[in-house]
Amino acid sequence: MYILPIHNYATDTYNIINLGYKEYAIKYSLNNGRPIMCLISLLAEKINLSIEAYIIGLTIIAIFILCISVLKLKNIIMKYTEITKNEWIILGISYVIIFNFTYLENMQFAECAVMAASVLLNIIVAHIIVEKQKNHIPKSLLLAIISIMMYQGMINWLITITFVLSILKEKKINKVVIENVLLSGIYILLGIILNLIQIKITGNIFNLTQNRIGNIKNIGNNIKYILQNIYPILEGTYQLFPRYMLLLYLAILLIYTNILLKDKNQKINVFGIIIISIGATFAPYLITLSAFGAARMSFSIGAMLGLIILYVYNVQKENEYKKIIIVILVFYMLLTYLNYINIMCQHKIGNKQDKEETQIIGNWINEYEQESGNEIKKIIFLKDKKTTRYNNNIKNKSALCYRPLYVEWSRIGIINYYNNRKFLEVKTDGKYDKYFKTKNWDKLEKDQLIFEEDTLYYCRY
Repeated sequence: MYILPIHNYATDTYNIINLGYKEYAIKYSLNNGRPIMCLISLLAEKINLSIEAYIIGLTIIAIFILCISVLKLKNIIMKYTEITKNEWIILGISYVIIFNFTYLENMQFAECAVMAASVLLNIIVAHIIVEKQKNHIPKSLLLAIISIMMYQGMINWLITITFVLSILKEKKINKVVIENVLLSGIYILLGIILNLIQIKITGNIFNLTQNRIGNIKNIGNNIKYILQNIYPILEGTYQLFPRYMLLLYLAILLIYTNILLKDKNQKINVFGIIIISIGATFAPYLITLSAFGAARMSFSIGAMLGLIILYVYNVQKENEYKKIIIVILVFYMLLTYLNYINIMCQHKIGNKQDKEETQIIGNWINEYEQESGNEIKKIIFLKDKKTTRYNNNIKNKSALCYRPLYVEWSRIGIINYYNNRKFLEVKTDGKYDKYFKTKNWDKLEKDQLIFEEDTLYYCRY
């Protein structure tokens, strides 16, 4: 709950503020295949909801849904285990699976609530598939499609959780497990097709173009790119987990598995969890590399360690060695929590600096307007020799710590918001491009601003 009383803005938030709920809902949510989020934003527009209430409200809803996901996952797992005495351990494992390190990136966005709903729906769909309830196909297919319409980035989670629940029930990888995973894959394919149709229709209605849809012709190059970047991503963990720690924990769990698990099928299942978690995360990039390397698209990788701990704890017989996996779990939970706090503190520091710098820029604009009699209406953004997207005093280099004054989707928005103005961003006319490219600032200075009549040329450091 640390984030609630001091929730800070993500770069996307300034874009919402600048465009307004309606324009953002259509231009981004609807155009990116998220009609449910579009409806939520349109409702906020209708009731004239403040941006603070909008962001904090959706954050509270997201946390609530994620907590339900933890309980739902725990209850499902208890059906497939002979362990009844240690329900709290299963609850703890379910917690680290759902509140994994990658989801911290999701929580910065207004869309965090629909992302959380997608996580929960995929757990429900996987459970229906595994249980093969009466009329399970139409029911689970509908829920899978709704999940995709909320947020496509969680499709990797449906594949992964279906596999894990299947092996918990079947004990080994067999025909039933393979059929369950294939069925979840078919659901995803059908959901994506419907999603693309929705994007096409709404694009024609509102005259929008979509740049994120890939091309089958690019599969060869995409495979090469994916293979080159899998290890760096697993090593760096999106800058949301200490470097090498994912690989270290993975190595510890593999050593534990190979030494203490005697059943061959159990060892195979652990390797299966790793392959499915990583494979399902990178599979969508075969068609398009859009958002490649984004933590919000990698829930399965974030959940992977928790899923392995879950499986090993579930199959390990009661003995002194079982305490080892509990110790691993406790240290993993502690590291995850402390890392959350560290990154959120840095995010808060960055937000404060961004606000201060933006207000300084606004003061300089006011000085110019008072002295010249001209009103600044347009801003042209340029960059110096070595522009950085992170504040110099921020060590974390994840998407949570982007400088809003740097990235193109938020820079005009943050200036407008903190100065209560309506500046218009225009493309560079090339007038000062060469001049600024020879400069190299590492902090905000007045020389980065050049005023000409109604236009400000602002060079980002």
